[in-house]
Amino acid sequence: MGRIMSVWFAIVLILFKLIAFPIFFILLFKPYPKGQALAHQLNVYWSKIVLYLSGIRVHIIGKEKIDKNGTYVFTPNHNSYLDIPVCNIAVSNPFRFIGKKELSKVPLFGWMYQRLYVTVDRKSPRDSYRSYLRSAEFLKQGISMMIYPEGTIGKNKVILSAFKEGAFRVAIQTQVPVVPISLIGTDRILKDDGKFLLYPGKVTVIFHDPISTVGLTENDITPLKNKVHDLLYYSLTPTTA
Repeated sequence: MGRIMSVWFAIVLILFKLIAFPIFFILLFKPYPKGQALAHQLNVYWSKIVLYLSGIRVHIIGKEKIDKNGTYVFTPNHNSYLDIPVCNIAVSNPFRFIGKKELSKVPLFGWMYQRLYVTVDRKSPRDSYRSYLRSAEFLKQGISMMIYPEGTIGKNKVILSAFKEGAFRVAIQTQVPVVPISLIGTDRILKDDGKFLLYPGKVTVIFHDPISTVGLTENDITPLKNKVHDLLYYSLTPTTA
């Protein structure tokens, strides 16, 4: 079942990208920022189609806490490649992902990703600083950022990997609230174990209370990072009653 669903998922994903690529191409050459905003919305439609046709249901909790006109740094946990389409449909605010530079090498998709979102080579301090500056520019323009503070999908982790400080540094520098997001179930549906086996199922997205950064300084980066890590850790930890 898992192998059949993964093949179906790949077919739907690739076909949509191939059909939509000419539209992406036109939109991403339109004057900034209108073209980019429309291209992001097209990605949202892609996410809805792929998840629906793959039998994946998304249950959202706490979205009423988020001002749809507000600007935030969203910080979800990261367990699966499904996290990207799930975040696309869960968050209504205009936002941009920050992702690893390797994604820009994927044919067609990589070109679109590099022009629309923020890429980073985490091994290069210079490139990391460039991505930090670009993220800050988006936030100052009123466009939220979606930053996975673990940096990548954790290998063999129990609950949550250690957080990097970039998301919290840019939030404090721009005085934008941080919104922790718990993604529950994506790792069960599509585990990152190299087998790429996908199963229909339910994903739960929990929006936690926005954390204000007004008045915070560089000295508060580590306490803020630890606060968000602990909050997500306990929300993801199975409880026994």
